[in-house]
Amino acid sequence: MNEFQGLNVPLITIEQFLENGTGAVECDNIQGGCLAAEHLIAQGCRHLIHISGVHETAMPADERAAGFCEVCEQKNVQYQVVGTHAYEYKHLEYHEVLEQLLLQHPDTDGIFASSGLIAAQLLQWNCLCAQGRDRWFRAAPHFRCRW
Repeated sequence: MNEFQGLNVPLITIEQFLENGTGAVECDNIQGGCLAAEHLIAQGCRHLIHISGVHETAMPADERAAGFCEVCEQKNVQYQVVGTHAYEYKHLEYHEVLEQLLLQHPDTDGIFASSGLIAAQLLQWNCLCAQGRDRWFRAAPHFRCRW
């Protein structure tokens, strides 16, 4: 917050509360997790993974996992929640994590990513897989991006 003092401009944060009366925009993260799981299940997915936020840092978006798990359990769908680490977050690099995760879980047919960056890197990898450049594609050719 110190770096913003003295700027004399309004400050609104997204999913972050700062001191001194700043405004914040929040969403219903639990409902977001429910909607994500319901959508993937409606698309025919039965082996889901939620890639959540950084283990070491509590964020409001972590609540998405609760809604995601609730729906998966209600619908009797297999799922896992997998966290990332501060290193990936700091370096904006998830490709290796995604590769290891999907090689360990080749039956995965749907993924709910906790951030746009993780989703974008998953899409990049999916494109490489579609071109036959990646070993996971040969192990799990059923995986496709679903909208």
